[in-house]
Amino acid sequence: MRTLASLILFFSLSGMFCSHEQGLRIDLAGTWNISLLDDTSFIDPGYDAADWAETRLPGTWERDGFPGHDGFAWYRKAFSCPSGIPDTVLCLRLGRISDADEVWLNGRRIGATGGFPPWYRPAMNTRRIYRVPVNLLRTDTLNVIAVRVYNLRDQGGIASGPLALEPLNADTSLYGIPFLTDLSGAWMFHPGWRESWKEPPIGGKGWKRVTVPSPWEYQGFPDLDGAGTYRCQFLLPPADSAQTLVLALGAIDDQDETWLNGVRIGVTGVFPTDHSNRERYDNRTQNRFYLIPPHALVRDGINTLTVRVYDFGGQGGMIEGPVGIVTRDDFLAFTRGEQIRAGTSFPEPKQELLLNLAGTWEFFLEDDPALSDPEHRTPHPDTISVPGCWENSGFPGLDGIVWYRKYFTLPDIPAHAYLTVKLGRINDNDEVFINGHYFNSSGLIAPGAGSAAGLERSYPLPASLLSRGEKNCIAIRVWNSRGPGGIVEGPVGIFLDRRLSVFLKQDLSGYWKFAPGDDDARASAAFDDADWRDVVVPAFWEYQGYPELDGFGWYRTSFLTDGADPEDDLILVLGRINDFDQVWLNGEKIGETGSFTPDELTPHGTTIWQQQRLYSVPRGLIRNGSANTIAVRVFDVWRTGGIWDGPVGLTTRSALLAAGRGQRR
Repeated sequence: MRTLASLILFFSLSGMFCSHEQGLRIDLAGTWNISLLDDTSFIDPGYDAADWAETRLPGTWERDGFPGHDGFAWYRKAFSCPSGIPDTVLCLRLGRISDADEVWLNGRRIGATGGFPPWYRPAMNTRRIYRVPVNLLRTDTLNVIAVRVYNLRDQGGIASGPLALEPLNADTSLYGIPFLTDLSGAWMFHPGWRESWKEPPIGGKGWKRVTVPSPWEYQGFPDLDGAGTYRCQFLLPPADSAQTLVLALGAIDDQDETWLNGVRIGVTGVFPTDHSNRERYDNRTQNRFYLIPPHALVRDGINTLTVRVYDFGGQGGMIEGPVGIVTRDDFLAFTRGEQIRAGTSFPEPKQELLLNLAGTWEFFLEDDPALSDPEHRTPHPDTISVPGCWENSGFPGLDGIVWYRKYFTLPDIPAHAYLTVKLGRINDNDEVFINGHYFNSSGLIAPGAGSAAGLERSYPLPASLLSRGEKNCIAIRVWNSRGPGGIVEGPVGIFLDRRLSVFLKQDLSGYWKFAPGDDDARASAAFDDADWRDVVVPAFWEYQGYPELDGFGWYRTSFLTDGADPEDDLILVLGRINDFDQVWLNGEKIGETGSFTPDELTPHGTTIWQQQRLYSVPRGLIRNGSANTIAVRVFDVWRTGGIWDGPVGLTTRSALLAAGRGQRR
């Protein structure tokens, strides 16, 4: 990577102003200034940037004469405001930026998205919308915007629009939510946590004013890992007291627990007893939406909000919006259609052990694919105790490929049971089969393949692969390059998530049709996919015959509905997809996550693969009594790709809301 640099611009705008009746709007697209240095003096609105290069935005800096530049850069732009600015909340829209940014207006920091080294976190698919206090704007002189950008690789800069200063209202509000009360802005913050802090009042020694949303590392706490506490107070505008309200807190890195006027109203994640096992508790990509119990709210007085946060490392705190209070009806309107998508959360797993698979397994030293077949029997096979490395079970010095196998019978499970196979830690890589059907892997079993030894194996198990009331067979092919090998640590078993089992009204995991490449005709319900390969969903496509595939791939499946309440909206749940997706149901596009424009299909480091897909199904689109067809177009930037994590199925809006309430009691 090249030496860090930066870019900035200074340009006097004879802007395009809307009339006051329409509200102030200043178009900021066009000429900006750019510098490939990184210097905090660029924040100062009085800084002289006359010798900087010019660039046209939106657009990447590679396009405008800086090919191959990776690292820091700054943009600057000056613009004038008319007198008599309406007394309203304004927002600065900066489109999509690759990868991370910080923004100042007239020397005051108004927002940031993503993370800079050493806590780099890309956010190239997040649209930038930053709240602008009206009293920050000047009508007697030029206003100056300074934008600091960091790009790790590929295309960098303010890549796409819109770029404008405009009113913050129901149509252009932050993240599209028409808040009753916008809570972004100044909060009080203190490292650590005390039980007394959840009760009013706020303030006291050691508290510091910070901006929300924004990581605490950028606000005077660069080395803070562990606990931190946010507090703010607010008044509600007059509203119908019968309306249920929702608190939005955006994305929090990593865990949070939230109180309103001393009443605990929500929690996401589990607060650890020690500062370890980050993967188990990582919830930083999940947006927080908590229903507010009526008894917790002061309708005609001051409300006190307390958010306890725990961060494992890297960036921490309330890192991204939306942050505010919205009515339940407006929240439901916000989450209709394609807006139920990345970041909107379904219930967190609450798993209970259904069947313990620890104990004696069959063990085979030969690499024979027939061992995945439960009917393939070997007289007097070796046995081994699981979990435990095979060197300690009578096989010292063994490296290479072996097979494990175990037969089991499931206890009674719900009709729409959401199951997970947990296999603990395996050294090094594995392929797993149920009743002769491949269904998931970690790492590749091939010479020179990288090791997945550090990963805990937790695989969504399609119930359609299991035989109820009969014997089932699990077979695991394991490859170890050196050192201790095998299923070395637990837990090992099949787990049931009753919450997700109720949440899903129809499970669509299992075998789907798949083909690499791209063809718009594949979206049609009438498309013939008979010659496509069968793959398991959810699971990465690399482990199902496409180890080198980056780019486009299509999934298709057909299903009959179990029947649904005609008054309840259906939601298609597609779990997590690596990286971008577009979805069609019966030939009609119902949603997408990520951007499929040519300039945005190659951002390495994107985190969109961690985001949950929830898409509303338009009423009347489902065909009751006949086959329905889902087509999913996926673009994978690099490494593993596809529909890789569940749940996958159909639910209803009421089930989603009910599950969310249950999650946060």
